[in-house]
Amino acid sequence: IFEISAQPAIEGGGLATMGMDAAKEVLERSKLPPSDLWHIWQLADVDGDGRLALGEFCCAMQLASFRRHGHDLPAMLPAELAATVAASAALAP
Repeated sequence: IFEISAQPAIEGGGLATMGMDAAKEVLERSKLPPSDLWHIWQLADVDGDGRLALGEFCCAMQLASFRRHGHDLPAMLPAELAATVAASAALAP
């Protein structure tokens, strides 16, 4: 899913990232309410650039799954997870 959605960014010479519209399309398949999806976006976009690198996208998908299984979303990502996701965003090709 990420590769297909990020293809225009890759072809344009940019980083392999996914914009908000493409991510929204994928995340809406979870059938979660918009407020949860917005919170997931805010948690996953750790570098605040308005796009999701692969690690951030994986984080968003995991959070959506976590929420669909009835768990509450955290107010903020645990520091270790945020650091890992941020590092993967910085390493995007």
